[in-house]
Amino acid sequence: MGRRAKKVNIGRTQTMLAPCELSDDEVAERSNQLVRLLVEIDERRIKLKAYAKQEREVIAGKVQEAVTLRDAVVSHKEEREVAVDVSMRGGQMITVRSDTGEVLETRDASDEERQAEIFE
Repeated sequence: MGRRAKKVNIGRTQTMLAPCELSDDEVAERSNQLVRLLVEIDERRIKLKAYAKQEREVIAGKVQEAVTLRDAVVSHKEEREVAVDVSMRGGQMITVRSDTGEVLETRDASDEERQAEIFE
C-alpha cells in the first residue's frame, strides 16, 4: 500500500499568512490597540488582586468559624453570653454566673471601683 500524493490545486486563488509591511497609520493603530490592551490587562490584574484579597478574608473568617465549631465539638463547651452578678467583697471584685452560681472571675478591685463602693 503506497502513499498517495497530496492533491495540489494549481491555477486556483488561495490565501495564506505572509509578512507584510505596515503603513504609518497601521503602526499608529496597532500602537493604540496595544496601549488599550495593556491598560485593560493592568486593570484586570488590580481587580484580580482585590478579589483574591477579599476571598482570602472570607476564607480566614470561615476557618475561624470552623475552629470555633471544632473546639465546641471536642470540648463539649462553647462561649456564650450569660447573665452575671458582679460584687465587691473585701477589696475583691467577684463575678458570678446568675443561673448557676459559678464564680467566673475574682480580681483585685481597682481604685475607681473602691471609691465607687464608698459612695454607694
